[in-house]
Amino acid sequence: MDKYKIVVFYIIVFIIHTILLFLCDFNGKNFYENNNNNNNKIYDIAHQNLPNLSNNNLLRVLMNLYILYLFILICSNNLIYEFLTIHSIFLILRGISINITILPKDKNCNNDIDLFTKILDGHCYDKIFSGHFGITFIMNMLLFKKNIISLNYFILSSVVIALIILLIRSHYSIDIFVSFIVCYLIFVICE
Repeated sequence: MDKYKIVVFYIIVFIIHTILLFLCDFNGKNFYENNNNNNNKIYDIAHQNLPNLSNNNLLRVLMNLYILYLFILICSNNLIYEFLTIHSIFLILRGISINITILPKDKNCNNDIDLFTKILDGHCYDKIFSGHFGITFIMNMLLFKKNIISLNYFILSSVVIALIILLIRSHYSIDIFVSFIVCYLIFVICE
């Protein structure tokens, strides 16, 4: 695919993914909030054993700044088209996945957020699988493949991002695990 087609394809996929995000949000609210189905508890090993820092906006900002930092590294090392190709496939699979099974939101999750935040940061019901972990893992794999970051940095930053996502209760452990598998498989297939 030439560069122009990759960008156009990515924009189309991003728009479709955004529509699917809102469909997931609508269905999640409808099922869990409007029908009073808030008795559905989920056991999650990380949520049971890690402190709940869901009200810590600093961690959320740091995570998003780290994603921006990785994106700048991707752009400055001419990896943007590889990234867009892999991330497009990721977004298609994620858009489908978040609508197949909608898990209940964390009790502290505030779903009354502005449109921009919902598109870039997600909402309370887009769980399986983690987009924030996925985007960082994809960018880290690309940077590691080109010897821009070390294996130790790659592993440490992936673990730290996963931990932040779990601490702020943006996702369940299964979301991180599935995101890891999906990203790795997409990366290998695209090679």
